[in-house]
Amino acid sequence: MELEQKYAAIKIHFVSGEYNDNQRIEQKVTKILCNNYQYHETSYFEKVNHSIDLERLIRKLYQKYHEKVVILVDEYDKPIIDCVANTEKAKPHLNILKNLHSVTKVCDKYLQFALLAGVT
Repeated sequence: MELEQKYAAIKIHFVSGEYNDNQRIEQKVTKILCNNYQYHETSYFEKVNHSIDLERLIRKLYQKYHEKVVILVDEYDKPIIDCVANTEKAKPHLNILKNLHSVTKVCDKYLQFALLAGVT
């Protein structure tokens, strides 16, 4: 009996970098998704938006590996904490993160689990 199950994992981390403007978080999320596509040797497509790109990645990994996918998110709240003193700057970051996390509801049948860890 095998005691360890392996899953296709999507790793999203906001550990490095400062997120004091909207462009930085946009670039970071795009880079994270692109890195996950490359790691799994899954063809990358022209960026539509982060939510659709993540949903497509989940479905592609499910089809490629014939198993449910795991999502690991580290320091998901760092982009908001970096702007906590300025609510106007924090709102777009919150929307980007909310849209990414909403994909887990849409793709529930393709996911084994998602783990979110925060700074706070």
